Amino acid sequence: MWAAIWGSTLLVLFLGVCAAGTFAYQMDLEGVVVERLVILERMQFAAWAATVLVAGVGCFAQRSRRGVLLLVWIGMLSTLLGLRELDLQVIFNTEGAEYLGYPASWAISWKPAWWVSPETPVMVRVVWGTLLLGIGAMVVLPFARAKYPWPRALREGRPFAWLLVCGFAALGTSFVADDFVGRPLLEAGVNTGPIEESLELLGVIAVLSWVMWLASGHAPLYPSRRPSPGLRKSTTHDRA
Repeated sequence: MWAAIWGSTLLVLFLGVCAAGTFAYQMDLEGVVVERLVILERMQFAAWAATVLVAGVGCFAQRSRRGVLLLVWIGMLSTLLGLRELDLQVIFNTEGAEYLGYPASWAISWKPAWWVSPETPVMVRVVWGTLLLGIGAMVVLPFARAKYPWPRALREGRPFAWLLVCGFAALGTSFVADDFVGRPLLEAGVNTGPIEESLELLGVIAVLSWVMWLASGHAPLYPSRRPSPGLRKSTTHDRA
């Protein structure tokens, strides 16, 4: 029953992501968000939305508690990353408050100084802090409760674990290259955007492939322990 509830929740989130995509592509965010490679960025968004959909559908067929928890975790995380791909976080800061028509005093700043500034109203910090903590808990708790043995699976070279790690590594490399390498190079006249966005797209595709494997019901969720190299099982003769 609870798996069906979580599956239904993820399907509702999928519809919400699709609605957010329609909303974002109809908004005029010129001066707030700069889109450089529209086709690649929309492909990334579509892949994140597909990941949420597959995770939601997979919950209905998944018989393993660990499998459902991992699907919920990746579905929640993909929802946030999909919305991030739309750059919708800008409509909640002071520059984008006008797009939703709420007072700029209630806008959030993603800079650490905003949270400790005496000029920021306490109630605003409490509301945003509670909301962000709640969202963080919805992502972290399913992952923690799944208790998948990631370190052992990676040490043993299991493709199921390495596929997701490689996907996140590509995403992380793309983000770092964009923020710390791409922007300075762009100012110098060197455009690394196609490389960064292509790398990010590969990362999203890897994550989507991983969740499809997980949703299929054939993922190795309970890997058996392998004997350490050089050791053999004891026998009756050994114990004699």
